[in-house]
Amino acid sequence: MQLERAKQTSESIELAVVLALSGGLMDAYSYLGRGKVFANAQTGNMLLFGVALADQDAERALRYFFPVLSFAIGIAIAHSIKIFSHERHVHWRQVALVIELCMLIFVGFLPDDMNLLANCLTSLACGIQVQAFRKLHGHPFATTMCIGNLRSGTQHLVSYFHTKNCDRLVDALLYYGTIVTFVIGAVIGSRLVGAVGLRAIWLSPVLLAAGLALMCMDREGRDFNIAERRYATLRQRQEREHLSNDEFRDQIRQEMRHDLEQQIEDDVANELQEQYADEVSPQTIEHVTRDIDAEVEATVEKDLDSADARDGIAQGAPRKKGGSRK
Repeated sequence: MQLERAKQTSESIELAVVLALSGGLMDAYSYLGRGKVFANAQTGNMLLFGVALADQDAERALRYFFPVLSFAIGIAIAHSIKIFSHERHVHWRQVALVIELCMLIFVGFLPDDMNLLANCLTSLACGIQVQAFRKLHGHPFATTMCIGNLRSGTQHLVSYFHTKNCDRLVDALLYYGTIVTFVIGAVIGSRLVGAVGLRAIWLSPVLLAAGLALMCMDREGRDFNIAERRYATLRQRQEREHLSNDEFRDQIRQEMRHDLEQQIEDDVANELQEQYADEVSPQTIEHVTRDIDAEVEATVEKDLDSADARDGIAQGAPRKKGGSRK
């Protein structure tokens, strides 16, 4: 039973640990230090909002309503950053993390007579985080709440007992590990609130800064090095098998086509699983990928033609066609 490294830092265990610790700390901080309002558990806030309405206590109702609204606004902000961010060197998740970090630093300066604003900003930060970081090793998960992780972890654990597939056990442990980390963050937050009061929230920006540092690591650069090594291997094969340059280019095209089609297929599968809480059937995924297969092939051919044109290769040169995915 071996766990491979995540393809992206945003889906890595290291970042999940940092974010889950911060998520647990934020919830403990807002509840214990800022008037028993949840930063993350908006279901709890909605319940308390309804109870306050039943008691006809408008002031108490607003104390729970505005954090819920702020959480939703945080989700909207994170998604807007994703849509409008076009910066090549700074990923949109890094931008979201910086915004969250700055807001939590500001929260630590707010006195206890401004708890409503502090809770709204903390919930806003949590909304940004839950929207920006939604996958762990390709699986939907959350770092600011536990119920979804508990459901998914238990589902994978039951699947393991039925199928004896060790991958399901690894998935279950990832989810349960995230829950344990969240609880540890809550314990730390509880102790800090008792020790340093409202400044306890400043540990969250420290954790987020560590997460930002992780995201700045050049994992994609390592992927580029892998691609370079594979290209060198193909060159060696060209020399060994005495392939012409045209035959060599055709092999590279086949590699490119396979990689791109596989990536698109994986992206489609991940998006469906994310949208439908990992309950979409393999048959549905196969149906969707089959529908887009022709479009994928056309896109790959168009990209290769553009690359040939840039390299000065005659467009009329014969080219082998790659087969469709099965």
